[in-house]
Amino acid sequence: MMPKSKNSRYYQDWLTKAKRDLDTAILNQRHGGYTDTTCYFCQQVAEKVLKSYLLFKGIKSLPRIHILSALLSLCKEKDGSFSQLEEACQILDRYYIETKYPASPPIDYSKKEAEKAIGLAEEILKFVEEKLKVERLAGSVAIPRKQKGLSANQMIRQAKQEYFKKRG
Repeated sequence: MMPKSKNSRYYQDWLTKAKRDLDTAILNQRHGGYTDTTCYFCQQVAEKVLKSYLLFKGIKSLPRIHILSALLSLCKEKDGSFSQLEEACQILDRYYIETKYPASPPIDYSKKEAEKAIGLAEEILKFVEEKLKVERLAGSVAIPRKQKGLSANQMIRQAKQEYFKKRG
């Protein structure tokens, strides 16, 4: 029997898993998969991205909750601008329970609704990625796992170079 794994405490791991969930939702949708599965993975993207941000901000222990509005409230305590994600989280919230467990009759969302869920998940991901990038540039976080050998100044310099390279 394999030992039970613990959830990572590194925000990068949660962000990576969220991106994989988004890829899964998109692939499922493109290849004619079930729309409830697409919507479920979109909810998972939002949940993992919000938890990633909380880890980034130094939360010691992630809450064992899956309700996006509750996670969003915790994020808003750290940064009030997260309030602009309220509607997206409210919509995606309903896909957690409705799509995770069997329903009678089975839930079948329209393709349009599944596409909207993907768009909302992408919106939340991009918003949080931008927050992480800006706050890393400001040096407001502990040294990320992948850059432990770098000094704070080297990290900031590297982050600025990456930022301006992307901006063109």
